[in-house]
Amino acid sequence: MPDPRPELLFVAGPQKGQRAVLMSNEVLAGRSAAADVRLTEESASREHLRFTRTGEGWVVENLSPSGMVIEAKRFKAGKIILLATGDVIGVGRQTEILFVGPGDDPEAALAAYHAAHPQAPAPAPQVEVPPEAMEAVEPPTAQVQPPAAPPAGKPAQAQAAAAPADTEARARKLKKYAIAFGIYVLVMVGVIVLFNSMRKRQQAAAPSAVPQLTADDIETILAKPSPKPLTDAQADKALRDALAFYANRKLTRGGLYLCVRAFKQYQEVRKSFEDVQHGLQYRQAQQELIEAVTKAYTRAVFLEQAREWALAAEEWQKLHQMIPETDPDSPVHVELVRNIDAHWALSKARIDRRR
Repeated sequence: MPDPRPELLFVAGPQKGQRAVLMSNEVLAGRSAAADVRLTEESASREHLRFTRTGEGWVVENLSPSGMVIEAKRFKAGKIILLATGDVIGVGRQTEILFVGPGDDPEAALAAYHAAHPQAPAPAPQVEVPPEAMEAVEPPTAQVQPPAAPPAGKPAQAQAAAAPADTEARARKLKKYAIAFGIYVLVMVGVIVLFNSMRKRQQAAAPSAVPQLTADDIETILAKPSPKPLTDAQADKALRDALAFYANRKLTRGGLYLCVRAFKQYQEVRKSFEDVQHGLQYRQAQQELIEAVTKAYTRAVFLEQAREWALAAEEWQKLHQMIPETDPDSPVHVELVRNIDAHWALSKARIDRRR
């Protein structure tokens, strides 16, 4: 009996109605001609999703910077999600893919999807009205009403006399408005000048002249290749080290970084992992590292901006221990570790100045 395989049912977008069976244990979906499952929507990436069979079940990994959506929740690049029958994966602007696990009934899953996502009712048909009916419902011709007569007891001469008085009252009111508007403009100009002055003083006394990295900067730096490629034998040793670090990556402060670096060095030489599980472990560890470093860096910057110099110095020191990169030519050392050290030195200098 053949091994049951999962299926992908396109339920929305330009490929609605199409189906794909995942025949291998690792399937790439995207617009690329080399993709196992071709996506035709222009806003989809060339390599958008990777479906992988693991010991826990089938997972999907987002490979695209434009992200993916599962059950109304958006996930960024590198995120790995364990799938279950009925999960709907959103790609691009319109494409939605219903996942059906191996052994489950695709028709039952599709029926459950349609029950949860009823289609909008079709618009009411247009009824043609015969010409004779249109004539019957034509609106009556508008009649011109004569001008209203002046109120009883108030002759036309009195109304004419009241007109100049009304004009003078309106002129006084407009003058008041003009004066009030002029005062408002002067006040706003004063506020703007004061605000600019305060901002310049704050900028002059800014707590840090050290550049601040964004979350995207940190993710890009940590993903850069090593400056010194390894030999085949060194790459195999790096994989063994990576697996050992992975098992204990949360026990030591720098273990997670050493785990990711060893996995990366192996992949740079071998290009891919023979064991699919090793590739999943590498991507999981890399995602954990990016999130941990970004969170700690953001907290340290916040404390620095709040002038909590002692607490900021502690956070910068913890970050340095989290990334034990000693190779001076490594992009991580040049672009990240040096930046952290510069912030730490600034915080220490501010502490010493207060003493």
